[in-house]
Amino acid sequence: MVEKVRDGYAGSVGRMIRRARVSMPVFAGGAACLFRAAPIGFLPLEDKDAFFVNVQLPAGASLARTEAAAERASAMVREVEGVTNVISVAGFSLLGGAPPTPPPPSRSSRPGTSASRPDFAGT
Repeated sequence: MVEKVRDGYAGSVGRMIRRARVSMPVFAGGAACLFRAAPIGFLPLEDKDAFFVNVQLPAGASLARTEAAAERASAMVREVEGVTNVISVAGFSLLGGAPPTPPPPSRSSRPGTSASRPDFAGT
């Protein structure tokens, strides 16, 4: 099956090359039609007027400190000419998803504790 597809493709390309005077204008016309129909930018229209700023403080930073940093960033964005609205959300990253979770509590591995027993492994 793969060989048939490969041979068919190679044959089609060979015919297009041999008849370049006809195939190239047809190819160029098709490409021009696609360029008119397809979007010309990387961003959808609904995203062209928005950008996101992610402010991440060190682990353990208070919510008040995070809100203060977010407000400073919002103030800087408001100063940009043409900005009409600014939304600030503290404690959640729109770019990274949910807030980072703290590490699980550590278990003691001192001799004689349940964490050091071989039958405790994997729990």
